[in-house]
Amino acid sequence: MEDSIVCKDLTKTYKLYRQSMHRLLEFLSFNKLHLHQDLHALKGVNLTVEKSTALGVIGSNGAGKSTLLKILSRTSYPTGGSFAVNGKVSSLLELGAGFHFDFSGRDNIYLNGSVLGFTKEEIDERYDDIVQFSELGDFIEKPIRIYSSGMVMRLGFSVAVSMDPEVLIIDEILAVGDQHFQKKCIDKIHSFKNAGRTILFCSHSLYHVRQICDRVIWIRDGQVEMDGNPIEVTNEYANYERKLFRDVARKDVQKGTEKSQRRQNLPFLTKVRLTRTGSDEDLEVVKSGEDVEVKIWYEIPDHSVHFNLGVSVNRMDDIQCFGSSSLHEGVPVEKNGYAVFRINKLRLLAGEFTISVFIADEHSMMALDQMVDIVEFKVEHDGYEVGIFRGDVEWIFEESKVEAL
Repeated sequence: MEDSIVCKDLTKTYKLYRQSMHRLLEFLSFNKLHLHQDLHALKGVNLTVEKSTALGVIGSNGAGKSTLLKILSRTSYPTGGSFAVNGKVSSLLELGAGFHFDFSGRDNIYLNGSVLGFTKEEIDERYDDIVQFSELGDFIEKPIRIYSSGMVMRLGFSVAVSMDPEVLIIDEILAVGDQHFQKKCIDKIHSFKNAGRTILFCSHSLYHVRQICDRVIWIRDGQVEMDGNPIEVTNEYANYERKLFRDVARKDVQKGTEKSQRRQNLPFLTKVRLTRTGSDEDLEVVKSGEDVEVKIWYEIPDHSVHFNLGVSVNRMDDIQCFGSSSLHEGVPVEKNGYAVFRINKLRLLAGEFTISVFIADEHSMMALDQMVDIVEFKVEHDGYEVGIFRGDVEWIFEESKVEAL
């Protein structure tokens, strides 16, 4: 199949100057003075996109996503490497890009269309369709400086899709529109996809990326970190973001086997493991729906002390998924130094999680010892459910109920 987009060792470096005067001084010195810092936005990106592919582009802010899309839209040019885009390209990048805010909506349709490489005659043929799709009505004759951000997005998207491109590039812009127009835009994107057009869709909405795209690339620090199935790539990226959140939130907190509240003669934890039920092999990856066990070892210097055991399962961004204690389950603690916390049919959705174990007093009010995030594990799930848990659900449609209304 013919390739719509080919990038070979694509690089983009920006020069950052502390003062605008430094740029002039460097130029006048014939580059003998080095008064800038290099910002490497793209670092040797290699990418091939086949025709009729809906490619999602995800990544953190500043990772290089928008730089890549600007180059493919030809509004920016690479520092090194090469790229080729086969067919007419229409792009919707930054809000208001290609518009003059003192011009009317009508004038900006022609201005933006010409920026996209279309002739006046081609724009004339599509003008009525653009205005109708935008739903701007009489505002089309008003200067767009009085438009809301959503109205600017309506106009920009209407121009981009009405030019009937072979390659459509969209960068996060849909987040601005209202719900009605977002639905209209998404329907239009699907119609382009069904017509066999190539789509590059950049968004922080991983749900939309999964639903629209049949392939996703994750850009990290100017390079392609991962390329493949939408569910697998978006899950890996979400895990990465959650880890960043956790590391920032807990940078001053000690982890693992540190006994932060151990006191003399009080019970304390010695070891925690995660295994499948009926197995003694440590688990790092769990399939959603599997039976697992948290195995807990502890020592009791003074058997007269009453205590309880607790387990907490958290996602990597510190959201607690669930927790339980022997007290609340009504199970007395045996003072034999070993306990099993069994989880039947673990219903967590895909992600990375941690297990923390606690020894609490007889009222489960005060921690006597704890192992925070002592076990890390990953859950794999191939479905399209969103959230943290898989619900035990079913859909039922009954005609008799409708007739009763």
